[in-house]
Amino acid sequence: MPPFLVSLQQTLPSDAFPWVVAALMHDALIWEALHGDLGQTALETFSNTPAAWQPAALAKLAAATAQPPAEGLPLPPTSLADAAVLAQALLQHRQESGHWQDLPAFLTAEGSDLAAWHTALACALAETDDAKGLLKALGDAPQGIPAALHALLCQPLPPEIHAVRAAEFLHDLPPEKQAEALWHLHGSRPDIAPLTAAHLPQSHAAPPYAAWQRAARHLAAGQFTDAHQALSQAWEETRRLTGQIAASQARLATHSGDIATALAAWEQAAAALPERPDITARHVLALYRARRVEEARSALPEQPQQPALLVTAAALWQTRHPETALH
Repeated sequence: MPPFLVSLQQTLPSDAFPWVVAALMHDALIWEALHGDLGQTALETFSNTPAAWQPAALAKLAAATAQPPAEGLPLPPTSLADAAVLAQALLQHRQESGHWQDLPAFLTAEGSDLAAWHTALACALAETDDAKGLLKALGDAPQGIPAALHALLCQPLPPEIHAVRAAEFLHDLPPEKQAEALWHLHGSRPDIAPLTAAHLPQSHAAPPYAAWQRAARHLAAGQFTDAHQALSQAWEETRRLTGQIAASQARLATHSGDIATALAAWEQAAAALPERPDITARHVLALYRARRVEEARSALPEQPQQPALLVTAAALWQTRHPETALH
């Protein structure tokens, strides 16, 4: 065991040591700094108080003995001291704007990947008076879910408290992002994931989101068979929904006289819903109207049985044998 870790274990209460270490290890810059000169300074400063080992306090300690950056923001950060500078920039932006709503725009304006801000966001979360607003802004941002969970999981909290805070964050997310967050949480902190899932209310999302969310919760709880079954259900519901949406788009395009769009949509609908003979018939007719007669004939079953396909087959037969048409 590294010397710092031995000293930390001897310093912290035995029940707090596992969850404090888990929080410290969650961020590479923090963990690296603690195995250098910062480790001993932190041990002397924070002693046996678990809550004191939070990212912002550690970053300030690192910055106190570091050379300030020459100009601009140190992106991407290469040290915990750099992250301290970025955290102050975030908090200053929050103070000037009065809210966190435009945080995604601020982060992307700096021209760096969101992952470069992870440590700084963890520090800012510990210091802001609007932690909920910060997490919501990240939840709304593209690729913001990992950043929000990283900031949360870097805080030195018992697993039960982490689960409550994570559930509060997940509760207001749309169904697809809530499922993404649970999958991410299972991958990064499988000890917290089932506790978080237990704190979430039952989903009232529409298919296929309900089954997808249920799969994520089963996975978080380690119920892999149930997760597989729920994902299979979500997949099947998605297939049917895709086909129904494509068919609706095809009908609208047909009504508007947009033959090319109608054909593409009927093709997608037929591929998604092969069990629907009426959809197959519409696809065949769309091919015929687009003057792709041979493709239309190939798309028909060899021996159609359903009424819709029989009518369509008869129409195509008459194009090949016009003498059979009724006058």
